[in-house]
This record gives sequence, structure tokens and C-alpha cells, in this order.
Amino acid sequence: MKTIIRSALLFGALWLVACNESPSTAFSDLIDDQARDDAYRNVPRSSSSYSDYDRCRLNGGTWDYYYDYCDYSYRSSSSYYRSSSSYYSANYYYTTTQKTMRITTTSYRQTSSDWDVFDNAGDPEISYKVVFTKKDGTTSTSYTTSHFLGTDTRSYATEFRDDVTVPVNTYLFYIYPQVVDRDVSSNDNRSSGYGFGWEDVGYVKSGQITSETDNKGGYSLSFNWQFL
Repeated sequence: MKTIIRSALLFGALWLVACNESPSTAFSDLIDDQARDDAYRNVPRSSSSYSDYDRCRLNGGTWDYYYDYCDYSYRSSSSYYRSSSSYYSANYYYTTTQKTMRITTTSYRQTSSDWDVFDNAGDPEISYKVVFTKKDGTTSTSYTTSHFLGTDTRSYATEFRDDVTVPVNTYLFYIYPQVVDRDVSSNDNRSSGYGFGWEDVGYVKSGQITSETDNKGGYSLSFNWQFL
């Protein structure tokens, strides 16, 4: 008889545990998930101080727990930069290895007539400044070699190339063309100051060529870039 009562009491205790703990735990998990989703929606999308999972959720991606990467089916771009993920598929939005970026200048043409007081033709020298941003928000800057196109040069169509190193963990970069009018006394900076940016560079495929044109100053400079 004691054995039967003891068994009944044990069964009742187990039944109470199952009823009282499991539903509340599951409900709590749902509340936590909902709270996290609400928080994600209220955090600015430009933030770079979050984990890979947070950044994935902030930018509309789906986190794959099995393969431990973010799956983006669509990402928006802006006038300041272009996104790579709509073109390629990769595991990370940032570079996981050091890469080489090749910048090729394809043509140059002077479009204004205020470069020189004598014949209005400039003495252009071309280079590029590249600013890299890592996933932790830190930045670094690289400069290419300067190329003098010649004295009194209004147009130039001979290609030249420059290589710069892309640091590990880079997710965003901007290319700033540097155009200088060389002079005997002092050089005049004719750069437009415009930067050509690209986000989520971890998705960029090696060999894919992207063309750009800087025509926001007194010149039109065409160039392209690619990862080797």
C-alpha cells in the first residue's frame, strides 16, 4: 500500500513539473525572441558595433545556424555605395583573407578651361586614395602611385594600373580619385572629392570588373577596379 501511495505521489510531482515548467519556459522563449526582433527593428541599420548575427538581422538577412553564416536574399543600395550581395554568394559580408584590388585608369579628359592662364590646358597627375572600413568600424587608408599624364594635356587614353592591398575583415571601401595640376611654383588640387564606395565586399567575386567615372570636377576620369 505504501508503495502504491509513493508511486502516486511521484507521478503527481512529475506531472506538476511538466505542466508548470515547460509551458512557461516555451512562453518565455517566445517573449525573448519577440523582444529581440523589436529591438533589431529599432536599431539604426548603419550600426557597425554588433555581432555578425546582429548585423545579419539588422540588414534583413537570415542567419544559418548550421553553416554559421548570413543568407541575404536581397539588400538595398544607396547613392553612396553599392552592395555586392545581390550578385554573388559567399559566407561572409567581410573579407576573411587579405586581397589585392587592382585599379585601372582607362581615360582622362579635361572638361573646364580654367586650368592654366596661358593656354587653359592642365598638367594633370592622377592617383587614388582608398579608405577601407573593417567590420569593427576601424579604418585604414592606402594610396596608389601618382601618374603624370604630361604637360598641357587635355586628354589621355593610355591605360595604367595600380594595386592596393585590401585588409582582412574589410566590409566597406571608398575610392577617391586624386587629380593634381602640376605647376612650377605650386600644384593645384583639382580633385572633386567624390568617393566611389562598395559595401559587403566579402561577397565580391575575384575578376569581376566594376567601372566608374568621376566627372564632378573640371575633368572626366574613367577607371575600373577588381579583386585579383
